Amino acid sequence: MCISDYRCCSAQGRKAVNLSRRALAASVVLTVGAMVAVAAAATNAAAAPTAPASPETARALAAQKAAEFVANQPAYLMASPGDSFVQGTVVSSGSAQYVPYARTHGGIPVIGGDFVLVMNGSGQVVFNSVAMQHPIGAVASAPKVARGDAESVAGKQLRAVSKVESTRLVVYALGSTSRLAWESIVDGTGADGPSRLSVYVDALAGQVLGTQEHVMHGSGTSAWAKRSKRWIALFAGST
Repeated sequence: MCISDYRCCSAQGRKAVNLSRRALAASVVLTVGAMVAVAAAATNAAAAPTAPASPETARALAAQKAAEFVANQPAYLMASPGDSFVQGTVVSSGSAQYVPYARTHGGIPVIGGDFVLVMNGSGQVVFNSVAMQHPIGAVASAPKVARGDAESVAGKQLRAVSKVESTRLVVYALGSTSRLAWESIVDGTGADGPSRLSVYVDALAGQVLGTQEHVMHGSGTSAWAKRSKRWIALFAGST
């Protein structure tokens, strides 16, 4: 091999090395760029906000989590042996879900035993409203006062009775001691005018334990009419 041939080969080797270095550099740049792109895509995906649940999904979650919560019977529910809890329709307000419950004791509806659980979007209880102040305890299951006698006592709470809408056995839990009672809803006229009155009569002793009026009385003056009295009947549940 001549010196000129050696120089030629050396030049070609340098060119090959330079080409290899350039190819390697280009490959590194492409690889790093791809990694950055993938990382950016992953970051954007992680930062993307989660779509809010539909109202139906939120209510279903609240109903499920409330049922699980009530099954554990936390102390503030004032549960007694024989109590059962019946879930009502879930009501939505913004991100909050309101889950109402009615209570029965030995299969008998409890007056004053209802409560409401307020759930957040994750199905956690954030507030509660419980009417009861004490557990029901031991309550008679059979009345000693006849149904007709209880209706007669209920009718005496009005000046005039037009009809007795209904009568049923309940557990009255609004007093200091829970009692088996007859609940009669009587329509007629009371001291303040038209009345739709729930009367709770002790099913063992016959005395009135309490009443609840379902007609609101009020008066007012408008710009076009003289002062007058108005009555608004409320047909909400009696519990």
